Amino acid sequence: MSNNSYIKQASAFGTRECHTFRTAIFDRFPLIAEDLARVYVEIARKKRAGYREANNWLRQIPARLLCGPWNVTHDDDALVDHAVAQARIVELARAKAYGEDMDMFHFAPHTGSLITPVIQTGVIALYMQRIANLARTAGMRKAIEVGERLCHKHGIEAPSGSLSLTSRLLRLMCSRWWRRRLRVLSGRRLEQLMRELGRVHKRAGIYASDLTIHRRRSQEARNNALLEAFVAINQHGEQYTLAELSELGIANPSHRYSEMMLRIRDTETVALRMGHQGLFFTWTCPSKYHRVHAATAKMNHKYNGATPRDAHQYLTDLWAKVRAKFSREKIRIYGLRVVEPHHDGTPHWHMMLWVEPEYQDYVTEVLHDYALREDGDEKGAQEYRFKAEKIVQEKGGAVSYLAKYVGKGVGHTKDGDVDKYGFDMASAALRIVAWAATWGIRQFQFIGQPSVTIWRNLRKINERTQEQFKQWQLAFDYEPTHKEFTEKLIKACDAGQWDQFIQLMGGPAIPRKDRPAHAWTAEQADLERADGIARGQYGEILKITYGVTILGDEYLTLFNKWEVKHRREVGDVESGFKAAASGDGVGVKRAVGSPWIHVNNCTRPYGQPIVDAFERIRIKVNNRWEELPAWRAAEKIDDYLLDTYHMKQISKPRVLSESEIQQQQASFREFITSPEYLAEQEHMHEVNQDWERYRNSDSWIPVPKENIRELREIL
Repeated sequence: MSNNSYIKQASAFGTRECHTFRTAIFDRFPLIAEDLARVYVEIARKKRAGYREANNWLRQIPARLLCGPWNVTHDDDALVDHAVAQARIVELARAKAYGEDMDMFHFAPHTGSLITPVIQTGVIALYMQRIANLARTAGMRKAIEVGERLCHKHGIEAPSGSLSLTSRLLRLMCSRWWRRRLRVLSGRRLEQLMRELGRVHKRAGIYASDLTIHRRRSQEARNNALLEAFVAINQHGEQYTLAELSELGIANPSHRYSEMMLRIRDTETVALRMGHQGLFFTWTCPSKYHRVHAATAKMNHKYNGATPRDAHQYLTDLWAKVRAKFSREKIRIYGLRVVEPHHDGTPHWHMMLWVEPEYQDYVTEVLHDYALREDGDEKGAQEYRFKAEKIVQEKGGAVSYLAKYVGKGVGHTKDGDVDKYGFDMASAALRIVAWAATWGIRQFQFIGQPSVTIWRNLRKINERTQEQFKQWQLAFDYEPTHKEFTEKLIKACDAGQWDQFIQLMGGPAIPRKDRPAHAWTAEQADLERADGIARGQYGEILKITYGVTILGDEYLTLFNKWEVKHRREVGDVESGFKAAASGDGVGVKRAVGSPWIHVNNCTRPYGQPIVDAFERIRIKVNNRWEELPAWRAAEKIDDYLLDTYHMKQISKPRVLSESEIQQQQASFREFITSPEYLAEQEHMHEVNQDWERYRNSDSWIPVPKENIRELREIL
């Protein structure tokens, strides 16, 4: 350890116990130990006995860096292992809960004396069938509770309660789900601490800390390796690595920059035709959101501990209020919002807005008023919190105002460019992209303009796909006027005329529902599944954009069907398209079928008789819902068993011998496949259908409670 090390300097403060205390924390977090020691020394030097204040500061650090058992300073390999461990805990909880619940319900051997009443009533057989589903549901809920406790311990938001039980459980049992959330959590916790330790400003790591930049580069290397490892093959035998496909789309900074600048330039063209005035605004957060002072990069004593995400949410809430006000007053605005960080990582907004000339002063006044509503009387607020400027065409128009912000935001810069702090634009752009990715901040948002999804889909209709598109039109024989409008829309998109596209889509600043074209999104098909609908790894129905809907007519633009395979399945891949081999390897599909789990759900036997217990409960609860139809009463009874009895008061299991288990399993399988049981099931289904038909018929008349039984006999 160097003599100039802050850890070495910190040893000069406090008692022997203080030294032991500091060493334990520095050893626990070696990745940032030197930074912790630096701030500790700065605090301890402030005044006599300052080490006590420094100890108090250092004491709260573990709570910032520990999320339950997870240490956010550990490397990505440790994170992956920890994610696997959390998923495994939930998986084991699921298996244990399912086994325990099934132990409570052991079906009796189906001897001749038992089958007779079952076949006659159909009640016990129905309960035997449904109780397994209830046990499985109860087991899922117990496992979800375990997973939610783990999420709470780690400071991670659990899967939404609006999702199905299956979807929630599959997420909690998925190591990839845990991995993604732990990476976000670790990145944000570390970066916020780096900001507070003085490692994010123009005299240290501008926009983002060096530690975050290092983590970002490692992540990009992992992503690039993954993209290079897989190949996409279409129905024509053409193949591409996923890395090459990524370079062809808007993930390529050059392509993204070009598209955005085209949209900005042509939006201004529309505004000039309509006589609208362009205004350029800047919103900056109050002083309490900034970690350091802008001029000196020294600690800001007003700082309230807010993260860049908190500051961005503050500005987002302001904008929501402004939009609501303009909407109430029927004032149309459109343009672009850009989010950019100050040197300490605190975001500020640039807004390029076009308005009707008579409203330009009022719009400026409203934006100024909302910008200074919070702490508007603090020093420097009038000068720094809000800026407004009219767009002057002689200076180059909107393109000249926004080009540098867009270039920095997407990572597309020119050699020799520098930012306002004097840093090389290329390195600054990389740090801004890392900043936005770490905090999950959307950098660009177009306002009051048509959907770019429609634009991109229609641009797919080119020389390669023109013939397929014509065949689609001929097959459906659309109205001539609709076809003529569609041709104009496609021509504008293919020519890169965003201004014509805006006009054909109804102009700027109109509700999306009033536009003539919308994305055609539908459930993705999977012919290998019984229902024909593709589902994701968590059981959710997958939807895909097949094309566009223009004036109510659906047009297909997704002409290629891609299959993704690992490179080892197809051999070496040349750069660009090439004829694919005839390989018979099974590809990795984007739409995964029904998820499977590593738990055997068929490990517990059926056994101990519970027929009498079921019958007693059925009589008891049926009296409460006698007026309901049979199918609804059955649902009520199931809910009653699950929520009131908690599946535990029906019977107590006993240990069965191996021969009893095998005998009862065989007897149960024989019973549920018997013609008598199947006939009873079909009969009950017909009764329920008759009841529903009668309820929906014109002859339906509410029947007094005392006549319910008579009505059931009639049905």
